[in-house]
Amino acid sequence: MRNLNLNQKLIISDILLIIITVLTIGIIISVIFSGQLIESSKKQLNLRISLISGEIEDQLLKVMKITEEVSGNEELIHSLNTKINRNKNTFLKDIRKTVSKAEERSPLINRIVLINHNLEVLDPVYNRPLYSSAILNDDDFIEFLRKRYFYYFAKPGTFPIDIKNGPKTQTLTIVLYQRLLDSNYWLMGYQISVLNKKMLFSSVWTSNRDQLFSGINIFNERNEVLFREGLSFSPDKLKNKIDFTRLTGNTAITANINSVKCLILIRLLPSVNWFVTAIIPYSTIFRNLRIALQLVFLIGLILTLIAVLVSYSIARTITRPLLKITEAMHSYEKTGNLTSIDIKASGELKYLSDVYNRLVTQINSFIENIYKEQEEKRKAELKSLQYELDYLQAQINPHFIHNTLNAIGYQAEKAGNKVIYDSLKSFNLLLRAAISGTDAMVSIKEEIELVKNFIRIQRLRYGNKFTIDYTIDPELLSEMIPKLILQPLVENAIFHGIEPSGNDGKISILITGEDKLIVIRVIDNGIGMDKNTLDNYNRKFNRIGLENVDERLKILFGEKYGLTVESAKISGTTVKLTIPRRKGNQ
Repeated sequence: MRNLNLNQKLIISDILLIIITVLTIGIIISVIFSGQLIESSKKQLNLRISLISGEIEDQLLKVMKITEEVSGNEELIHSLNTKINRNKNTFLKDIRKTVSKAEERSPLINRIVLINHNLEVLDPVYNRPLYSSAILNDDDFIEFLRKRYFYYFAKPGTFPIDIKNGPKTQTLTIVLYQRLLDSNYWLMGYQISVLNKKMLFSSVWTSNRDQLFSGINIFNERNEVLFREGLSFSPDKLKNKIDFTRLTGNTAITANINSVKCLILIRLLPSVNWFVTAIIPYSTIFRNLRIALQLVFLIGLILTLIAVLVSYSIARTITRPLLKITEAMHSYEKTGNLTSIDIKASGELKYLSDVYNRLVTQINSFIENIYKEQEEKRKAELKSLQYELDYLQAQINPHFIHNTLNAIGYQAEKAGNKVIYDSLKSFNLLLRAAISGTDAMVSIKEEIELVKNFIRIQRLRYGNKFTIDYTIDPELLSEMIPKLILQPLVENAIFHGIEPSGNDGKISILITGEDKLIVIRVIDNGIGMDKNTLDNYNRKFNRIGLENVDERLKILFGEKYGLTVESAKISGTTVKLTIPRRKGNQ
């Protein structure tokens, strides 16, 4: 965010605000309506499962009513104790004729078969050894006998033969086993009612045509599956096992079936202890909620896009003047020039741009005035410096000419014309250099030649009373220094060092390069100075030649450059001069 401009920040902030709002609305809808949706779905689903369960239970009650009428036929019950004689077929057909009348009252009943207490099958078809053995040895019939149930529903299977459709078209059936008792509750035999499974559970298909439920399962109290349609499960394999024996009425539980979180509604059929279970995944329940949330998010996305466009337009209106001001500032940082801006704005932004333009105008005016003042000041300083240099030079030239003339006059009294000629020649060279001005720069080599001309003139007066040697770094001969800067130092060494000593003297000129500096030392072995005199001398040169040289150096190069003097009584004096290197025409 730190690297984004104001326009981008405004757009991003609006987008984030809309996204947060949409997410908040989505969360609120999910929290508020998910619970209500589950409860509403439970009510709706319970109504549907109650309808299915009621239709199944009604059919079973009709069947049981019919079978009770058969068991209530006293003549039929007493015939069960009649010993089968030689007219067995006739006897069985008579029983069959009576029972078939009951079968015709319900298409759900495929066959009713009676068995006497001696476990003889009283049916003209199923009395045959093959069928009777299959019936009597069936696991469900044995369980029915062993536990002495009054009635018992077997798990779905195929009864030994389908009489109505023929032996080749076996259909799934559900068998109802019942005990037959007389009025004194003595066991007279058993009744087997073979029910058509498909017809019994036909209401399941008709009631779930819209596939409201993803699966319907019907279990008996032994957790045996009587019917299964669609998504199925086994009660024993659920993480939270279902104990159907403890369930009453309608019950709703949540369980994972095939890794899918589902709502399971359980309805008890109390007349037969069956349990009708309907399965619906939570994803199906929340389908409409998901559609609503998707619609909310779609609207949020559309609003976000609209907000981006609107925010961009508004942000551009707000930030365009600011961006122009920022660009003008960046231009100032690069070029140093402040420029006015021309923007179309109103209100606070127009006021801001007008104030900025007025500030730019005032600042540019101030800068222009400052430049003018600095230029005028610079010209005045240069003019002042030139006046000062001219004044200093005017002081040096008469002083120098006076000493030279004294030397020539002295020589004229003592020697012939040849010497005077040479002296005048040297003097002429020095005089020409002085007259040309002191602001010129010459090479060290040229400056040394001027010093040598000066020495030739001084020989007229002092002869060989002093010697002079030069130690110069050859690389420095082309370095540029101010003209006539060494002559005053050599003159000072002769007049104020060697001459007062009364002895022969020596002058040494050392020129070296140190870093970016030229260091010139003029050393004499004259009378020197004590410490107090030297301190006063360094504070302010009281000899016009040295003072002028020091001031010239400071004017030309700055205050940190100039002369320093080192001296000791009777040990001579060293005058040190430092200037920056300026080779050639630099």
